[in-house]
Amino acid sequence: MDGGEGSSSRKGHRESGRNMELYNITKTLAGKPRRQEVGVKDKQGVINTEAQERLQRWVEHFSEILNRDVPMNPVEEDGEKNWKRLRK
Repeated sequence: MDGGEGSSSRKGHRESGRNMELYNITKTLAGKPRRQEVGVKDKQGVINTEAQERLQRWVEHFSEILNRDVPMNPVEEDGEKNWKRLRK
């Protein structure tokens, strides 16, 4: 054999198998990735990282957003007609 194209192909498969083995070993040793704790800013801009503080801030945030007064100029009731007109 002259070590031509066929041997380089076999060498590539052999190295590829070793790379996969190395990848699997590294993945096993590293274990599961840790979840990074994400902070939530309070109204003063202080970052809260404790789970209970974050949860309380989200409750506060959505309570403010969802419990607003009725707007002075509500959206027109015929929004469906406008939507159909715009789609034409």
